[in-house]
Amino acid sequence: MKKRKKQILVSIKSIIELGENLMLLQFFINKLTDKSLKKTIVDEIKKRNFGKLLLVLDNALYDLEMNSIQFEQDDIKQFECHSFEKISIAEIKKILEIENLPLTYLKDKDGKQTKYLWYFNTINRYGVIIENSLMEEIKQNLELLLNLNGTIVLAHLGYYTKFNIEKYTNKQTSNSPYTHSDYNSSDWLSDAAGSFDTEVMNEAGWNMD
Repeated sequence: MKKRKKQILVSIKSIIELGENLMLLQFFINKLTDKSLKKTIVDEIKKRNFGKLLLVLDNALYDLEMNSIQFEQDDIKQFECHSFEKISIAEIKKILEIENLPLTYLKDKDGKQTKYLWYFNTINRYGVIIENSLMEEIKQNLELLLNLNGTIVLAHLGYYTKFNIEKYTNKQTSNSPYTHSDYNSSDWLSDAAGSFDTEVMNEAGWNMD
């Protein structure tokens, strides 16, 4: 989304500087999803205040460059539902649209191996975390009932969806909203997904086929 917005703004600026092809200018303005910026651009064009308009575009492009987030929420895979109950590992893989679930041991910020296993999809930007002990149970019983709960997380490179796999119990309810979690430097799960730091992530420990 950030890259697309930058391309649109650069195109608008180029057309204004060249002073031609007003139909193409309107085409790119209509592509903008930022309603406030879009209105400002249209207003300045009507006033024929092109000097101020170029300044507005330069400021918008500068803000995009200063924003360190590479992946916005629109850049990650959109799931129709975010909490699932009483499903098997096969159903989870179907939800995630993957055939295999190659899991990696996670280390904490001190480099110590944790009890958690992790999978991160770089294309669709979602991660899956599960305790090692639960994965052992699943290997013994592929029909074991599970819960899958998702949260949108902001990490170093931008947003991703973090899913937790937990064992289903009758006491559990999964009516929690699809929430957002801001990045925290102490959140080593976010670090692992955002940077692929080899000091944080170990070699794969399991592959749930």
